[in-house]
Amino acid sequence: MTLLLPIGLLALLALPLIAILHLVRQRRTRVKVPTTALWQALRIPPERRQRTLPLTLLLLLHLLVALCLALALANPALLPWGQHTPTHTVIVLDTTTSMAATDEEPSRFARSQAAAIALLDDLVEGDSVALVELNATPRLLAIGGVADRGRLTAIVRDLAPAGNGADLAAALHIANSTLASEQENQVVVMTDVALSTPAGPLAVAAKLDWRTFGSTAENAAVVAFAARRLPSGETALYARVANFAPNLTVRSLQLLIDGQLYAEDTLRIPAGGSEERVWRIEAGARAELRLIGADALELDDRASLPLERSRSVRVRLISADETALERVLAALPGLDVTVASQFNPAAAPVDVTVLNGVLPDPLPPGALLVVNPPPGDPRLPLAATTLGERASSAPLDPAFAGIDLSSVQWGGRRPLAGELPALQPVITTDQSAALVLRGTLGDQPAVIWSFDVDASNLPAKLGFPLLAAASLDVLTT
Repeated sequence: MTLLLPIGLLALLALPLIAILHLVRQRRTRVKVPTTALWQALRIPPERRQRTLPLTLLLLLHLLVALCLALALANPALLPWGQHTPTHTVIVLDTTTSMAATDEEPSRFARSQAAAIALLDDLVEGDSVALVELNATPRLLAIGGVADRGRLTAIVRDLAPAGNGADLAAALHIANSTLASEQENQVVVMTDVALSTPAGPLAVAAKLDWRTFGSTAENAAVVAFAARRLPSGETALYARVANFAPNLTVRSLQLLIDGQLYAEDTLRIPAGGSEERVWRIEAGARAELRLIGADALELDDRASLPLERSRSVRVRLISADETALERVLAALPGLDVTVASQFNPAAAPVDVTVLNGVLPDPLPPGALLVVNPPPGDPRLPLAATTLGERASSAPLDPAFAGIDLSSVQWGGRRPLAGELPALQPVITTDQSAALVLRGTLGDQPAVIWSFDVDASNLPAKLGFPLLAAASLDVLTT
């Protein structure tokens, strides 16, 4: 038997109230006497000094009625023998860099993946699962049931730890939004000891199962690395290194500019503390930090970033029709955009050519962003059928992480057909069809958008400029 409305048991608070009323109701009998002097010298027996609750039939009936009413309000239900209570489980999986530590074999993240897949394997008919990725920008990966077990398992297997910072409050907010009123809900958080302890209570509207992987092993990490162009033309670099170990650590920090050692410093970082460094450089295309020495997680001992470009990136959009691509390219900073209706081999060279619905032969020189490849071209063959997928799954490339395309309607696009070994999917749909691919076309770096931007509702989504910026960034860095 189960209670469908357990809050109804609050009516049991009436039981002590009934007992108090019966105790107050008890009165001594009033008798008229000529004087009380005869009783003043009498001692009251100890057993009569305390008033006891009279166990009368009326009291027992009142208590029984209140108990029955409380149970009725709780709405008890008797489940058939062997029937399973449907459960909705939200798996919050930490994908920050610290999860790649190998203090647990084979790694913290591999252990958490195995635990998440075990929960998926335990699904029975009527159960459902929601997958939430916990990182700096948490997001809902997928929701499904027993029929979707294979797809959900594939999503978990495809995840990889990358990036610093975990917004636990935002992840739990997403988890709460997926809870089902008709099912028994639970939230399972899979993280490690590197996750900061929340300052306040966790806002979870369901049973919380907190699972921690790893131990407080020796580990120091580059937790911040940023660059800023100064008015003088120099570039300021800022770095912060944190020590997650319980003891003082001494590490050497190296700064490399374009692969050449620029500066080296020795850091003495107390337990749980951090050290900051700032440099000013005059020129360079890429900066890299290296922490020298081994610890539990070598992945967070390095960081690199491209330095601000000294000139705009030259982009040429070739499109036979007006397109929303022109507007988004014009809005992105650091781009020098020109537009043409067809490819002119005599035109000035550019860094990136955006081909919307066209694929010239020969191809324009340089990097290529191909949008909505035309049918009938053997270089990018299209399938004969159209697909109407709506939701996209997790990005398969860290360069495209944080781009939410889950609400985009693709307008009946035709996916690429056949094997394209030089191109790898970086964003796929819920049916595992490639939306965005990255690699080479011929011998030129290329990113392929296998959908028609203007036939979809992508231009109305925040993910549109993010996708365009990420595509251009991987083609120019």
